[in-house]
Amino acid sequence: MSELEHQRLKETVSDGSVFLIISNENNEVPTEQELLLRRALRLAIQEKGGVVNGYPVAPIEIREKWNSIMPEGENKDFPFLTSILIPKKNLEVKEISYSNNEGPNFTINIQTSKESLSKDNVIFQSNPIQLDGLILMRPIQDYSKIIGSRILAPSKEKIFLLSENSTLSTSQAYETINTICGENIPKDIATLVLASLIIETNNFSDNASEENLSLGSALIGFGADKETIRAIIKKDMTYSFAQLLGRALARTRHDKNLHSVWVFISESDLQKTGYEQAGEIVFQSVLKKIQEIVPKESFYIVLFQKDNAVRALSSINHENLDNNISNYLTEKLGGTHSNGFSFSGPYPNFSEAELILSQALKDTLHSFSI
Repeated sequence: MSELEHQRLKETVSDGSVFLIISNENNEVPTEQELLLRRALRLAIQEKGGVVNGYPVAPIEIREKWNSIMPEGENKDFPFLTSILIPKKNLEVKEISYSNNEGPNFTINIQTSKESLSKDNVIFQSNPIQLDGLILMRPIQDYSKIIGSRILAPSKEKIFLLSENSTLSTSQAYETINTICGENIPKDIATLVLASLIIETNNFSDNASEENLSLGSALIGFGADKETIRAIIKKDMTYSFAQLLGRALARTRHDKNLHSVWVFISESDLQKTGYEQAGEIVFQSVLKKIQEIVPKESFYIVLFQKDNAVRALSSINHENLDNNISNYLTEKLGGTHSNGFSFSGPYPNFSEAELILSQALKDTLHSFSI
């Protein structure tokens, strides 16, 4: 965002202001990093007295994993506002009172002098919630569909796009949080941002730039709880996950011509390691671990079989390739892109998936002269 937009956001966030933060498209599953940053932004607005909700709903496995620093509450909807319209002329209302005695009902008493109130002369009107501000963490194709009829979008100058790219970096989110909170970032917000930074940089083993190292130091200075973050991340390495990773590594191969690493996970692998219900976060974790272990390559692809279909999760080496390449590959596959990962499929089997992805890689390599 520009300096002017940062100033406008600062002025918009106030006591009682109503915000919605959208991190993903309708058909996308948020990643851990996106949800951690969204929660941090939400807490920053709440610090200033704002009312704010996030979209879309966080997957249950991410909520359970990060519950100690990202507790329930992210997915609560805005309240419903309903007006009861009563005609004044025909009834001549004299007195209105209410009672909230014990029992299942809340009672509204309306005293009239002409005729009694009935369902025929009362109108129930649902009122939409007016947003004071809308935050798009990255470009969202049609946010009006996400907002729906219950919520009214703010004016264009109160719609804030945090990143022009398909990924919102931790440093970009921190700039926005700093705009809202000022120089002193609360400990709980700093902890969420540090968790995002650790995931983004793979515990500072990737993209350990001066900016990221400086940001990490600043967050620890604000009291970010790095020990809790380390304990949460360490919980991922269970014996079941180690077994799944081992099976994935056993079926990992290198395609030198396509500058790619391919990983195959069968439905049997998921069943034998207890991951029959595995969500996308599990396959992201597998891909990240394999990227740490195998020699560096340009493209990494995980093909996983689930519910009698094969889906693909892919990622690029961000050290030597830019997001335009990832976006191009995603478009060729007709998939979706979220926080550095591309998702595509379903495909009927591994062979069909491999053929389609291989051709997409060839086109990408040719188009960008890799």
